[in-house]
Amino acid sequence: MHQDVLAQTSSNFNLIFKDVPVYTDMATIITKLKVQKIVRPRLESASAQQQGTALAGVDKSTTAAPNVPIDFTYTTSVENTNQLAQLYIDFDSNDQFDESEKVDEKPAGKTGTLSYNFDAPSYTGPRNWMIRVSSSDGLTDYKTGSFLMKDQIAEAKILQVTRSGTTGSINGFMNTGTLLKQDGFYDFNVEVITADTFNQTYSTKNLNTAYDMLIFGFQDSYGAASLSDAASNAILGFTNTGQGLMLSHDTIFRPNQSTVPELFWEKKFADLAGQKNFTNMGYAAPRTSGQAVKQNDGVMTSYPFTLGSSVLIATTHNQYFGLDLEQPDLIPWYNIRENSVAASNQDAGRTIGDARNHYYMYTKGNITYSGAGHTSTFSQQQEKELFSNTMYRAFIGANHKPLIKNILPNNQASYLNNEPLTISYKVNDYDLRDRVLKTRIYIDNEKVYENNKLQNNSFVSQTFDAKLVGKTSAIIRIEAEDERGAKTIETRTVQVVKPSSSSPFTLQRSINPTTIPQGEMATITYTIKPEPISRTYAIGDNVSNNEAYVVKMEDIKFKELLPNNLEILSTTGIEDSVVTNQTVVGAFKGIEYREDIGSGKWISSQSEITFKVTVRAKEDAGTYVLDKKDNTLTSNKNVYRSNSTGDRFTSVANDTQSFQVLGYALSKSYATEAKIPSVRIDLNTPSYKVLPEISPAGSQYGTLKWSIADTDIATINQEGIIVPKKSARRRLI
Repeated sequence: MHQDVLAQTSSNFNLIFKDVPVYTDMATIITKLKVQKIVRPRLESASAQQQGTALAGVDKSTTAAPNVPIDFTYTTSVENTNQLAQLYIDFDSNDQFDESEKVDEKPAGKTGTLSYNFDAPSYTGPRNWMIRVSSSDGLTDYKTGSFLMKDQIAEAKILQVTRSGTTGSINGFMNTGTLLKQDGFYDFNVEVITADTFNQTYSTKNLNTAYDMLIFGFQDSYGAASLSDAASNAILGFTNTGQGLMLSHDTIFRPNQSTVPELFWEKKFADLAGQKNFTNMGYAAPRTSGQAVKQNDGVMTSYPFTLGSSVLIATTHNQYFGLDLEQPDLIPWYNIRENSVAASNQDAGRTIGDARNHYYMYTKGNITYSGAGHTSTFSQQQEKELFSNTMYRAFIGANHKPLIKNILPNNQASYLNNEPLTISYKVNDYDLRDRVLKTRIYIDNEKVYENNKLQNNSFVSQTFDAKLVGKTSAIIRIEAEDERGAKTIETRTVQVVKPSSSSPFTLQRSINPTTIPQGEMATITYTIKPEPISRTYAIGDNVSNNEAYVVKMEDIKFKELLPNNLEILSTTGIEDSVVTNQTVVGAFKGIEYREDIGSGKWISSQSEITFKVTVRAKEDAGTYVLDKKDNTLTSNKNVYRSNSTGDRFTSVANDTQSFQVLGYALSKSYATEAKIPSVRIDLNTPSYKVLPEISPAGSQYGTLKWSIADTDIATINQEGIIVPKKSARRRLI
């Protein structure tokens, strides 16, 4: 510090020290500055462990499991009561962290532990995490790590479109070892077609519902492939749902080197892919390269294969467009370098760190780019492993369509035309950010159910009456869609038959609720509805018309074996009910039928029998079935003469009947309390996620509705993220 600072009354120094005596020597100033010093919090260490096992990296031999808490411990350099420790999980696998991904927060001490439980299903793969420690002055420090979560297999249905033939086919050069599949971890199922075939079939394929990722390229001058404008719009529509698109060498380029875009790839996809400035460095393939150098570390470089800092690749060359590196979701992973690493050649050639111009592999949102394809022969194992990582990163870092599981009825199941049709299924979206989904049910193209605010991982069960009358078959279509439009469709066909005359009842049952929290009760309600029966079945055609008869359905007996995960609490409406272990048996009074002269049918004197079984959930997860084969309803048809003696004329056993198959789900117990902690943030904070305190810990709760009292100070979205308004002149409390 120069002595003149002391003499300048308008200097920043004197503005800071304006309320203190005038300083004349440096020693006093240094003493004062030490008092003013703000100590930045520092993390000395951070680690993750699950049930005592260290999760130190992406290692297939040491994996984390879902539904078991993971502890993240840390040590800071100093004790400071004004520090806050926060834990973030990279849920969308984009190798970045934002405020919506904060999952735990506590006051920080010298040491501490944060935790998170992955209690929703997700794809097997790396999980990136970050611990950040911040002070009340806004100074921060952080440490990151990753581990491998073993959960649902990362299965991807991929469509690769070649320019022509099988040149550059992934199935041709990636069909060995574990490049495309490793049991229990990932399975990339690649369908390869030509551009001509794509033009002819894209409209019938429904890209959105049929595939998880599209790949174009791996062939020189690929951009000249003859894809129609309508076909390119289908690709664009798929990309706009957030699902994975992978482009490679010579897709976005100008074959005639003109000053304006020439191909639809540039017109429609260059901006999406972050390729902004036409440099034409790649024309005529100058200064070829056979090596790629790593620029960043992340999922791309660590899984399924651990890649080196330098990777041998098939011959390639410069690109045609520069990258817009100002876009926050654009991450360069590998750049190309000269074949010769001599200093003299490097000085005249590429700057390895110049990702704007010399990129080889990068990602931008759900779009992945590979510089491979100048040659169509890929013999380097390192490059094949890089392709495998690229495919996984392109899949896992993109949006995924929801999955429809545990569907009832089964395909080709048989139903009576007078029985109700119960349709049930579970909707899972392994994108942990997708919390609200849409679902629809159609029966023979008639929309019979719609829910546009379905919580992720929810079970749906709906019963429809009279939808099978007059039919011999019916087609059920179930749709599930996320907020970005990625959609799954499942269809089932059921066969419809007429009931036999010796099946006198229409049977129906329901369970309420269809999703039962552990420890909570549910009621299974059964209805036996006697149907009119013909004279032929009632008394036969060879009886005397001079006698009157009474028909009774008697000895009506019910039996059902219920699953072990349901505790049977009580029954109502059943005579002589007996519960033995998981079996319920009982009987019902007889039902009398009299002839209706007008219709010629025999009509029951009782409209229906209703009975109930109350159960309690013993477990906290899973989707299950009350199966048709596990219940029976038996009865006899007895015919009596209507005379003074009332003797029985005939007795015939009716067909054994069963109540329809019914699905249900079990879940965690309900929360009993939700508290909002006190929040104090500075107006300079870009955003802050409020974490509700749920009791008991780990219990389930519905969607929280967030609001803020004073919208002049800040806004809050439905994820609980507060954004201060810069115009406010106070702190938020």
